[in-house]
Amino acid sequence: MARTAQVLSAIAVAGFGLVAASHYLGPSYGTTIFPLPFRALSLVAAISGLSMGAALLLRRSRWSNVCGAVFIAFAVPLLNTRLISSGDTTSTANLPFVIVREHALTFATLGTDGNNRYDLVPARNGRRASKYPIGTSILSLPFVLPAALGRAPLDDALSSAAHKLAAAAMAAIALGFVILALQRELDERSAALAAAVIFLGTAWLPVISQALWQHTGAVLALSAAVWALFAAPPAAWSSACGGFAAGAAIACRPADLFLGAALLLAFAVRGGWRSGLLPALAGAAVPLGLNMLYQWQIFGSPLATGYGAEAVNGWRSPWPDGALGLVGLLVSPARGILLWSPILLAAFIALLRPERDDPRRAILRLLGAGAIAHALMMACWWAWDGAFSLGPRMLSDELPLLAMGMPRVLRWASPGQRWRALLVALAVWSVASNAAPTFVPSKSAEALVRVPSRGDWTPLAHPLVAYPLGVLKLLPPD
Repeated sequence: MARTAQVLSAIAVAGFGLVAASHYLGPSYGTTIFPLPFRALSLVAAISGLSMGAALLLRRSRWSNVCGAVFIAFAVPLLNTRLISSGDTTSTANLPFVIVREHALTFATLGTDGNNRYDLVPARNGRRASKYPIGTSILSLPFVLPAALGRAPLDDALSSAAHKLAAAAMAAIALGFVILALQRELDERSAALAAAVIFLGTAWLPVISQALWQHTGAVLALSAAVWALFAAPPAAWSSACGGFAAGAAIACRPADLFLGAALLLAFAVRGGWRSGLLPALAGAAVPLGLNMLYQWQIFGSPLATGYGAEAVNGWRSPWPDGALGLVGLLVSPARGILLWSPILLAAFIALLRPERDDPRRAILRLLGAGAIAHALMMACWWAWDGAFSLGPRMLSDELPLLAMGMPRVLRWASPGQRWRALLVALAVWSVASNAAPTFVPSKSAEALVRVPSRGDWTPLAHPLVAYPLGVLKLLPPD
């Protein structure tokens, strides 16, 4: 077994070396052998991740198991060898190159095409800034460095490769934080099972791990905060780390204010004022302060963002628009998180109704309340349907918090429990719903699910309807 682990490790190291070299030289969409074409680079990275993951799992120690799961989680999203993104993610993916190569946080005027891009807005220095918060770009820097340090021009192939690899790595590390948090309540095998359901059966797979959305950086930061809350020792330093992570999540996506606030209050419940709330607030102030400084320098005010007037005018009244948005976010075929990932309903109930003898009842309920507040707020956003994206993206930031309800869900699904069959069915449905648009190569179905041409409420917009019909070429014409 040790020999097998050594061989797998050697394969992984060689593969990652090839990926890094190709990344540095600039991948190609063409047929050249080296640097690797984008699809080949993704496949080599996936094989390397699976090999390293298997080698670590064979060592059978707690940390090697967690690290092995992280490498496997990195590999799985790469197996489809394509980038699932939208124009919303372009500036986020390209900004690390600007930071490394131009030592700037804004883009030069890029000519007619650049000036017409909706993801770039005028900045005070005469250049153009990302419309979206730059937190995810900052967090992705370590994973983009091989490409950004190289001399290859920033074309579609290089941007897509860096984009995809960074998103997969960030999503995998986020899952590692969640696994460590789950291990405080579950044995290693059960924690891995719960994490696998959350990873494969939610937007973590088709959204978070596929492109550098704001959600990708936010989920990484929120997962780190969840780790600090549940797995780190209850001390001032862990509260400060958790607060820093919660603040970073808000910096990545300001709409996560209620999720970050719920975590900060949870640290107060865990450690009181002195070793809980105050260190957490101090930690959160660092990324939030830096983000406000960036906004002040680029947009003229600490509270101004690249959204401009849309940040105010984009919100709708709670009734009737907010009510319709909430129903859409929850149960519309195209974007409804409970139709794509019904297992999350059980996790949410577990947060709101923890076991009576659970010492962290108040903390779990705070996380559930944060998820409710976040959903109610996002329901009032004009683009509750997620615009040109795949699946239930708008509520995907809640996943690290909802994951902490999975320990009780597993207990409900244990052998002999009356809810076992139902929960297993919900888990299977969730995995199938999110795996289909990730791995099934059906362009017609993906177009329907990504941008529902027949409306968000048509059953055809759900992947378990669209993809079987798309594969069989039975989708009716528009």
